[in-house]
Amino acid sequence: MFNLIHVKYSYMRADVSATQIRLEAASAALVESIDKLTASNSSVNITEVYTRNAEGVVAAWWTLPDSLIEKFSDGCVCAFICCRHVLR
Repeated sequence: MFNLIHVKYSYMRADVSATQIRLEAASAALVESIDKLTASNSSVNITEVYTRNAEGVVAAWWTLPDSLIEKFSDGCVCAFICCRHVLR
């Protein structure tokens, strides 16, 4: 992913950061909910829950380069604005 992001770093950085923040926030919320469940002596399988979360994070991270290529490969870094001008 480094080679890809190096080309249009200033534009892609926002998408990478947004993905990181979204995944970290979801994981933090999961930890908080698991803490509450275990405090109430729930019989939740913590290992399974955290493993599924980790697999989801890895899957999201692996799909990120594809979405960045799709979004930025045409050189138009402001696709919505460019499309709007073309349509007018």
